[in-house]
Amino acid sequence: MGQVYLGESPAGRLVAVKVIKPSVLDEDSRARFPLEVDSLKAVYGPFIASFVAADTHAERPWLAVEFVQGADLLVHVSEHGPLPLVEAASLGALLAEGLGTVHDATNDMADEVVARLARRGIMAAKITGDGARGVEGVHVGTMYRFKGLEYRCMIIAGVSEGLVPRSAVKTWERTDRLRHRRELRRARSLPFVAATRARDALTISWHGEPSRFLGPPGAWDR
Repeated sequence: MGQVYLGESPAGRLVAVKVIKPSVLDEDSRARFPLEVDSLKAVYGPFIASFVAADTHAERPWLAVEFVQGADLLVHVSEHGPLPLVEAASLGALLAEGLGTVHDATNDMADEVVARLARRGIMAAKITGDGARGVEGVHVGTMYRFKGLEYRCMIIAGVSEGLVPRSAVKTWERTDRLRHRRELRRARSLPFVAATRARDALTISWHGEPSRFLGPPGAWDR
């Protein structure tokens, strides 16, 4: 959806700048981009590149985050082989902590959706690990939270390529084909299971390019 550049502020600060590609710039992507910026602003942590600035109304919307200098992991492994066990375990722990921060922020996003609906007079409740916070109104949560539940009508939003599956899955195609297939199956099952929670009506939406899992089965493993 975007192209990333290395930028430098007047004070000499290096930042990574994501600019939306003209080929995907339309009313839908312009509407979704401010939500991405809001989500990024909500993520904090020692292993998360921090938000710097953004212009969601520019001719080509952009956002800038902290630039983190470091080696490309895929290139490093290709040139030097697998990481030693201790280093791999340490990296895994760091990734887990960073993903935990993002997961918390994702739950915060559900809270924000509930709040926005409430401001428009729509009663809503967030689904947590213990179920929905309230019985009446619209229930809001991540796709994981809807397992085992059933609703008369459902909307599954954000089923876009790069999100379902996440773009990071592509890196495994060259380094670990077995894991690549496993991650694709896991990502494919997520919207499928969520969709089966709808009894009477289901709406699926996306921004930019729709997920490959919304296309014919032949495109699923690309």
